[in-house]
Amino acid sequence: MEPGDGGGTGAHLSPLRPRVPSVAAGRSLRYHWRRLNALAKSLGSYWSYSIAIVAAAFVVSPVVVQRLGPESYGLWSALLSAGGSLAVLDFGVHAALVRQIAMHAARGDESALRATYSTALTLLGAFATVTFATLFFGSASLVDFFGVGADARGEAILVCRIVAVDFALGLFGAAFLGALAGLQQFVRVNLATIGLVIAKSVVLVVMLERGAGLTTVALVQVAATLCKHTMQYVLLRRERPTLRWRHSEWSGSCARELLSYGAYAVVAVLALKLLLYTDAIVIARCLSTAHVTAYAVPASILEHVERLALAGIAVLVPWISAKDARGDVDGQRSLYLAGTRYAALLLLPIVATLYAVGDDFLRVWMGRDVAEHGSGVLRILVVGQLFALPQLLAHGVLKGTGRVRFLAATLIAQALGNLALSLWWVRDHGLVGVAFGTLVPVLFVNAGILPVALCRMLGLAPLRYAVRAYALPLALAAGFAGIEFAFPFSAAGYAGIALYAFIAIVVVGLATWWFGFEPHHRRRLAASLTRRRDSLPR
Repeated sequence: MEPGDGGGTGAHLSPLRPRVPSVAAGRSLRYHWRRLNALAKSLGSYWSYSIAIVAAAFVVSPVVVQRLGPESYGLWSALLSAGGSLAVLDFGVHAALVRQIAMHAARGDESALRATYSTALTLLGAFATVTFATLFFGSASLVDFFGVGADARGEAILVCRIVAVDFALGLFGAAFLGALAGLQQFVRVNLATIGLVIAKSVVLVVMLERGAGLTTVALVQVAATLCKHTMQYVLLRRERPTLRWRHSEWSGSCARELLSYGAYAVVAVLALKLLLYTDAIVIARCLSTAHVTAYAVPASILEHVERLALAGIAVLVPWISAKDARGDVDGQRSLYLAGTRYAALLLLPIVATLYAVGDDFLRVWMGRDVAEHGSGVLRILVVGQLFALPQLLAHGVLKGTGRVRFLAATLIAQALGNLALSLWWVRDHGLVGVAFGTLVPVLFVNAGILPVALCRMLGLAPLRYAVRAYALPLALAAGFAGIEFAFPFSAAGYAGIALYAFIAIVVVGLATWWFGFEPHHRRRLAASLTRRRDSLPR
């Protein structure tokens, strides 16, 4: 891949130009609709998987805490956090592998596919070995660092070494998942993984109810990881039998491409983690740890919403990379323009509900103390998410087209701005100051830098993009805010909150149908719904 063609690290943001003749003009609307249907199925499978993870945690976590006790559960959480911090040792190879596999598959370049897969598997195998050795031989020191008592030290070291096996397997197996993601095989992978999540949860609950301890929990975790990656390997062999590891397929140029892209992907991940943990650190340092809860609870609500959005981006990255490989600039432009509007409209009922009755939800869920201190924080953060979450699509476009260096630099700047403003305003304004310290960089980046950069890259007029992408969502948001200001709504319990959410969904849904959909999308969706209705048994 030549420098400056939109691949590699993407040091600049010049407008995209097709490297091969555009094929978008010759495709029928029916073909595009089939592609959108396939993409919708992939998104649905990813969201189902994410919901299954949250539901399993909701059910299993209380059992784990009660049966293990606070000390053992605390040790387990600490070990997972320590191991998880070593996940950056993949140096972004997984993210780079998704992009490269998608591009080579779109071009039909089997030789490059095999070389990329073998090289990535070799690199991840080496990184897995380093991770295993670090945790295995450092287990005693890590256990001592956590202050585990002498009576539990032996079991703690054993559990730490089991965790080392788990994370090593996870790093190595990332090659199978990355290849499947690049080939856009999301539906089968996610549906199979949902079954595995359910099975793991059932086994954990049964074993804990029978008196099992921390070692058993760790062994179940390793078994689940091994089963997951074995399943992914089998699916990969069925989908693309030619993809297998061969020493002769190692390529130094492939390794450099993977690592150069991956390095910036790691920086982007670290910047997101910094954004996630900065506020809590500032509050604990400048106020007190007691104040952290009042901020962390509303922030965690938005974190769950963001997780669903990020699951959708994981599906879109290989799709965008395939379009980039074919030179389909029109497809990327349409995706960003319409996708931002659809994402904003999809998220608007959640944002409107949290803004209007978020304080009631906090009160019912966590009690009056948290609601009293956290409701203002929630409203401020929600405003930022109306702009930030739709622009996760911009993250996907930048990753899919190889411009991850710009994304990493932007996220680092946002994280540093967040830190500086939060430190500046926390002493005079408390939690609200920290929330505004988060909001200002979010708006600056997601309502300014990213849209302008993407419009330039894709050849869009910024004003046209702003009107088509945000006019309807912002008009509806202003309407909700005005009604809330004139006629404040209060919910006594979950039923009232659900009623407000239902009203918001209906209003936004009707507005989206008549004013939000592209005309051809509305016609195709109506035809699809009619066919489904006619196919139902009478």
